Amino acid sequence: MTSGIDVGFTKPTTIILYFTGKGNKFEMYPAFGKNQTPSKPNIILVSSGSEEESNDDDDNEDDDISDDSDDDEDMENDNDDENMDNDNDDEDIAEPVVEDDESIDPTPFFTFDVKITEAMGTTKQVFHFPKKTAKYILFTNQTQIGLRDLETGRVFNCAIKTASRNINEKYIGVDWYNYKEMKILRSGDVVQCEIEDPPHFMNVNVVRRRGNRR
Repeated sequence: MTSGIDVGFTKPTTIILYFTGKGNKFEMYPAFGKNQTPSKPNIILVSSGSEEESNDDDDNEDDDISDDSDDDEDMENDNDDENMDNDNDDEDIAEPVVEDDESIDPTPFFTFDVKITEAMGTTKQVFHFPKKTAKYILFTNQTQIGLRDLETGRVFNCAIKTASRNINEKYIGVDWYNYKEMKILRSGDVVQCEIEDPPHFMNVNVVRRRGNRR
């Protein structure tokens, strides 16, 4: 194989030239045997495209390989970013505070005050227990409590109702209305309540607003 060099032979020689497929380059082999066929078995099939097209194809193959590599790197970078974001999200999420019922001291929830509003004094509104009193003082399935008026000693047996939307939302109705009418409760009066332990009775004392009289 030569490149731009004149070649001379000392005697007549039969040769076969093979086009390499790029540029104007050939490989030269001596012919042997009757058929004068070359000893090299593999013949290169050359397309009809030009040298520039062939070089472009090679360049495109290199570009494709480079692009694939870049895509892989981009995917890895994206995954790294996602992992970093997920890690940050985990750090930002605060753990919920779980209230341990056993560690709660229920003592403050046995007593509470209710200030009578204008609506409570003039309409039939139910009497709601504070939620912590309902949760920590009253029995879960408690359905009745005795409302004892400390001034007269009279007891009103009140049915306890539980709201369907919240098990810790409990209230009394009809017998509370009767007690309110007996005491002639008005806006501004304060009902001081203390539930006994166990919670079978609720002792009630009424503190009148200044100017309110029975």
